[in-house]
Amino acid sequence: MVKKTTANSSQSVTTQPLAEIAVELPYPQIQYATNNSILYPIDAIDGTAATIAFSGMGATPITLYWAIKDQDKPVFKPIVQPGSTSGSIDIHIPWQWVSTCIGHTVLIWYTAMVGGQLKQSLVLELEIQDIRETDLRESLPVFAHARLEWNTLWLNMYEFEGDEIIRIKAWPMIQAGQRLFVTVAGDQHQVPYAFTWVAFDHVVQAEEANPEHVFEFRLARGWLARRQDYSALTTHMGVIWDGSAPVLPNPDDLVHENPLPLNAQDFHLRTTTLLRVDPALELPPPHLKESVDCGTDGWLVNPLNTVDGAHIVIAYEGMHAGDIVCPSFTGTAGAGSPALECRTVQEGESSLVFLVPPSPISANFGLPITLEYQVYYNGTGPWPSPARVVKVLDLSGLPTPAVEQATGSTLDLNTFAGDATATESAWPYIALDQACWLWVTGVLESGSAYSFEVLEGEPVTEEWLASGVNTPLPRDELQKLADCRDVEVHFAVNFNGQSDKASAKAFPPLVLHVVQEDLDLDAPTVREAVGEQLTIWNGRDGVTVRVEYERISPDHTINVQWLRQDGASLPLEPKTGNSDPGYVDFAIPREAVIYGAGKTVLIHYTVTSACKLASSRTLPLQISVPVRLPTPVVPQATNNILDLSTFAGNASITVEPWWFILPGQKVWLRGVGTGANGGPRILSVYVGKAVVAGEVSVGLKGTLQRAELDMLMDGSTLTFTCKVTTDGSDQERDAVVLPTLALVVRLSTINDSDNFDSYPNQEFLPPGSRVDTWLVVLDLPSTSTSTISIHDVRTAGENVPGMVGGRSLAVFCGGGSGPQLAYMRFKWKCTRVRFGYSNIGTHSVTFIAYDQQNKPLGQRVVHSGTWVEFEAPVGGTITHVSVLSTQHGSIDSLTIWHRGERANT
Repeated sequence: MVKKTTANSSQSVTTQPLAEIAVELPYPQIQYATNNSILYPIDAIDGTAATIAFSGMGATPITLYWAIKDQDKPVFKPIVQPGSTSGSIDIHIPWQWVSTCIGHTVLIWYTAMVGGQLKQSLVLELEIQDIRETDLRESLPVFAHARLEWNTLWLNMYEFEGDEIIRIKAWPMIQAGQRLFVTVAGDQHQVPYAFTWVAFDHVVQAEEANPEHVFEFRLARGWLARRQDYSALTTHMGVIWDGSAPVLPNPDDLVHENPLPLNAQDFHLRTTTLLRVDPALELPPPHLKESVDCGTDGWLVNPLNTVDGAHIVIAYEGMHAGDIVCPSFTGTAGAGSPALECRTVQEGESSLVFLVPPSPISANFGLPITLEYQVYYNGTGPWPSPARVVKVLDLSGLPTPAVEQATGSTLDLNTFAGDATATESAWPYIALDQACWLWVTGVLESGSAYSFEVLEGEPVTEEWLASGVNTPLPRDELQKLADCRDVEVHFAVNFNGQSDKASAKAFPPLVLHVVQEDLDLDAPTVREAVGEQLTIWNGRDGVTVRVEYERISPDHTINVQWLRQDGASLPLEPKTGNSDPGYVDFAIPREAVIYGAGKTVLIHYTVTSACKLASSRTLPLQISVPVRLPTPVVPQATNNILDLSTFAGNASITVEPWWFILPGQKVWLRGVGTGANGGPRILSVYVGKAVVAGEVSVGLKGTLQRAELDMLMDGSTLTFTCKVTTDGSDQERDAVVLPTLALVVRLSTINDSDNFDSYPNQEFLPPGSRVDTWLVVLDLPSTSTSTISIHDVRTAGENVPGMVGGRSLAVFCGGGSGPQLAYMRFKWKCTRVRFGYSNIGTHSVTFIAYDQQNKPLGQRVVHSGTWVEFEAPVGGTITHVSVLSTQHGSIDSLTIWHRGERANT
């Protein structure tokens, strides 16, 4: 089997004998080959065989090689077959190899293992002959319409229509990949012959590689029509058996009688017929390049595709240099039916393209055009083509007129002075001197129709050609139109070369809503205000907005806009105008006035009639901040003193309803006082709380938590401030501040003190000892390495007047190694403790306060001569303090604050 391979795969297949292998074996003998050198392919139509015989043959494989001499491709895969101890084998060679090599000399050799050595045979050169004419007669080309008359074959063009058909039955040993060439020679009574290809390099397909297949090829009628009457036609046919690329003869090579490839077998059997010529050309209709076949709608052309002109394409079989082609374009009279020039076909041209200018297209918008052509050749003609009717679609997408002073679709005469300007941008197919029409239609105030002309057949100028139409619309004409009614601006152009409005192409009209000049409206007034200033107390029951302007009428609808600073508008029902007394009053509710407290409210109004909308100037009404405000009250306080011992539990705080209270207003109520440690302390009662409906009549009532009050410094001032946002804003900075309430706080806690002077000296108490006093126990764990004491302060460095002196608790007594850890265990649960500390040197000491659960509450690292103070968190207490020291020190002047609750010591 022939194997067409890539370069890589062909490298693995031997195409020449190997020089390094000894040549010691005899030639292979080819079945059907004469003298083992010439093979007629038809003899091997079913394949052939190579007989290999030599002494010493064993059963080892024998490889047969087959290659075309002096040609690399196609490549044939070697055939491998076991040898025989008989000394002879036959290797079958497929017929396809023989077919592929027709007309070539092939090289045949083999290799075999003999006596354990690889040996090679002599190379046989086998000539495979061309197939003889006697075996090709059934494949002789046949003219389908030719008739035998008096032993002469005639092809009479008057007896058939269209192209002639040439039929060829498949030739012997046909296979896919072979290349077929068929040409016809005409006018053989003169040199050079006229040749035309009917099949050029036709590659046989698998379905065609069938002995019964019949090929059919067309011989162009146009070519036949140009031959001499009674001249002869002869077919020439060739096949490239091995499928290699065709090698064509030089056109000037006089040795070759036909243009068949040099590497094709010329089937020398010819078919010759005499020709009766019908010179008439069967011409196809012309084609408008920009047109589309739309089936039942016929051929259509979109004029947007021919703005720069159209193109008539003419092509027909047998177009020949010297032919004269004359197209015609028929539409409306005048500009719609232009004269087109004839052209002579030049050498090498197979089609002609004729440019049609844009004007004939534009003159036939929405109408059919007819395209035809005539051909003259060899002094004959004219030969007419069929007509091609193409409908030109109506031009779409034409620009709408514009009015420069219009805003959107509204032409408001308030927005400009003088005339308006109408424009029309340059349109497709615009041309000099085209007649232009522009007019306006609408209605008068009376309702009757009205129109006025602006352009009447005005020709396109150079300026308009470049930038479009530009013309004034007289203001006095616009002022005649009804107010707030639609008008249409119309524009039309004559594309047909005439100046006739009736036949002009109308563009889409521009619809405008005309608004005449507005009323001049003053700002409204507020009856309770002085100009732009309103004292809010005067509007506590609401205010009245008065609208008053000239020409107020019952036909007018008036809408008042009361705009808050956040952009929200108060919904007010519109009212009709009133010419007597000449104004209209609008009631504004008290809530709107309150919402605007301390701000500027913008008030204006609009007047709407059946035909217009006008807006007034704006009144910026400045509303004052409310006064006459209530002060918060703590009922448990007496004469502004809040004594926590006079009541149990929580205190309360109330705020009477302020005169402008409304649901949804936000309230901030806070008390600012001094904590027991002297720092600021804030009691937040309300933080942005919204007033609810039930509080509008009774006011506010909040709770002061007892635990919060207990954390205040005794005798300190607690100041309450209440703030309200009138408009419900959640921004505290926008709030109205009510008068403040200042209270003096008196705490109910017990504070006890001890300076340790009343206790006897106890010195150098060992680890595990305790010093027990009225308020505190000094406890030394058994793991300590030093001692504790209670004794007089003996060292000058430890004596700090007013803080440490006399008798005191002592830590790290008698020296010792490492830091000493001791505990001050209080006999009451303390809210606060305070004591003085000093030592004999410069070392620091660390105090840590704990609650009953041994949770650290705070740490102090101090040096000699320091007050140490701890305050329990809200709701918590201090039960003991750890003392970590590395140097002898004294603790004195102890004060504790407690609520009488004993601690476990």
